[in-house]
Amino acid sequence: MADLEPFQAYQPIVEDLPYGVMVWHALSDNSSDLRLVYANREASVGLDRDLAVDIGKTIAEAFPQALRKPETGRRFVDVWLEAALKQEPAVIEEFTFGAHLFPRPRYNAAVVPLGERIVACVFKDITQERLIAATLEQREQLYRRMVETLPHPVWLAEANGEVIFLNEAWRVLTGQAQAESLGAGWLQAIHPEDKERVSELFAGEISTAMVQKGRMRVLGKGAERHLEYIFRPVRDAVGQISHWIGVATDITEIQRSQTALQNTAAFLDSIIENIPDMIFIKEAEELRFVRFNKAGEDLLGIPRTEMIGKNDYDFFPPDQAKAFNEDDWKVLRNRVPVTQPEEPIDTRDKGRRWLLTKKVLILDEDGHPSYLLGISYDVTT
Repeated sequence: MADLEPFQAYQPIVEDLPYGVMVWHALSDNSSDLRLVYANREASVGLDRDLAVDIGKTIAEAFPQALRKPETGRRFVDVWLEAALKQEPAVIEEFTFGAHLFPRPRYNAAVVPLGERIVACVFKDITQERLIAATLEQREQLYRRMVETLPHPVWLAEANGEVIFLNEAWRVLTGQAQAESLGAGWLQAIHPEDKERVSELFAGEISTAMVQKGRMRVLGKGAERHLEYIFRPVRDAVGQISHWIGVATDITEIQRSQTALQNTAAFLDSIIENIPDMIFIKEAEELRFVRFNKAGEDLLGIPRTEMIGKNDYDFFPPDQAKAFNEDDWKVLRNRVPVTQPEEPIDTRDKGRRWLLTKKVLILDEDGHPSYLLGISYDVTT
């Protein structure tokens, strides 16, 4: 009988370990003659069988299937035998043992010699861990595929700011290969005039752990592109920054549209400013001036900065202001232009002048009154 006296002193501790422990005695140099002499409770739980009834049995008697299938047990039994005979420890990773339906449990084990021809196998069921790891891996692959298909450039960086991933959208936009864009390589695609600023912003974000938003230009395939970006920290379960993620939107077409609108607005401003007749715009709600051209400024002798935000009653005699106001409300109520062929207006420097004035309603995109446009011709004789 195997001498288990040294082991028995530790048996109460071993019994409560969260790992399976089985002690085997090699009766001969044949692996089928390994005899089970001890198994703790966790070993029975891990193998899903009552090992108490197997104490004293050999591998061949208790686990014949382990000897029949090399891939599911035989090669590991041979490791146990070798450890028992040579009294050398061993480690076995991801082995299966016993007759189980799918999914077959997987174990990690350490084989520890306990004395002549005696060896302990300490094992842990890692099935659930592997399933969780596989699930996490599948999710990671799913998320990666999803990020790869996004039309927006996406960065992922380590906590120290080293970029470890950029998606397909970035590669398509810049022409950079994945390898050359990693680390600080992505900065090479930034427009030279923006590179230093973006690099400093990114470094500042890392040091202050603050979300950063901004715009930058990148040198795409034969064309300059404008991006609007945001970098934000990703924190782990204890609140420490584990990664940084950046997302950008290509706003090149928006920029072009805005530039075109600005050019159009500048063109219209130039026309309005150079028309020799007075042009004014009032907001529809309170009929306060929001725009006045230079010709109107010269005619009335009132700086436009003084006019903006005020109404007729702030500048003209009550009877004139009332008449102007009544015409304004006619336009707003009836939604049709109003023309006054000859109306008086008292100016600061030129006395009383007579104007031919036409007023038109401007609607917003929903059809509601937004502004009132007025054009006045000086018809004083």
